[in-house]
Amino acid sequence: MKKIFVSLFLFASLLCCAQRNYNTTLKIAAKGDSFCAGGNASTLDSFFISRIAQYFRGAYDTVILYKLCTGGETTYKGLPAGSWFPTGYDFYSAPDTARNITKVLSLLSPGDLVLIEYSGNDFAIGVETCDTVKKNLTYYANQYNAAGINFIMSGISPRQNHDGSFLYAGYYTGADTINSFVSTTWPYSYGDIWTGLNRGDGRMIRSYQSSDSVHPNDIGHRYQYLGMINNEVTEKLYCNCKGYCKSFNLTKIGDSVSVSGDFLGYKLVISGSNDGQSFTPVATYHQLDGYVDKRVYGNTYYYYKAEFFSTKLTKTRSKRINF
Repeated sequence: MKKIFVSLFLFASLLCCAQRNYNTTLKIAAKGDSFCAGGNASTLDSFFISRIAQYFRGAYDTVILYKLCTGGETTYKGLPAGSWFPTGYDFYSAPDTARNITKVLSLLSPGDLVLIEYSGNDFAIGVETCDTVKKNLTYYANQYNAAGINFIMSGISPRQNHDGSFLYAGYYTGADTINSFVSTTWPYSYGDIWTGLNRGDGRMIRSYQSSDSVHPNDIGHRYQYLGMINNEVTEKLYCNCKGYCKSFNLTKIGDSVSVSGDFLGYKLVISGSNDGQSFTPVATYHQLDGYVDKRVYGNTYYYYKAEFFSTKLTKTRSKRINF
């Protein structure tokens, strides 16, 4: 009887693909307001857009981050110069040509990434026309799609006044409407920063607030980061071999099969076959330290493949090996 030993090495990142046909550089532009600009994180590395850039450095040789966020920014100010001027935005006199979508498009190439994070200033300043915010966000999405640029778009963040009291009721009504709109219109791109920060009444969890009681602290930025990367765009960029994918490997070493790759948090299925066509699962694990296949005898061909499954993607490509 031949024993086949499968060993895995776990890494703290997402699943990987089986090919390496890639660009090695990913450019990321972050567009939004003070939450995006840093929002009282203790260090530049702590705030969520820096965490996202660092995450992608696990997959790309070079990640370039353009920080185009400014405090107080609304969805209107990110539009091109000369755009429609909706009622209620008089305080924000014009789009900022040094940081608006025109600037973003000049910096990025097809396949790159935009992080769009507006925490709710449109509603915080009293602009309650959800249709206007929807129109602005739709314009962004259409322009980036047309340019072949990936985007992750957050919804509105939980928020409160500096004294911890509720903002006016229109803010929370608007937040509910826009979060629902973004999550259903672009579910593959939605960055949910509401759920992880919300104490249950629309305000931010106290322990996630910084000293000004409005912006997130380091813990809050961590939950923004986790919400923003939990979508199909992130998985595609990390794992579809557009960029520098750390391939998972299924290789023969003596009488063992060694599987290595980044798959923590994903279900791994090892399947076997006698003919290389019809495969039967022989092991299913979320974490697998080792597997011995006792059914395989000497002088026979036997094929293996490893597949990774997640809640977002059905499976990745697989590799096969025969004995």
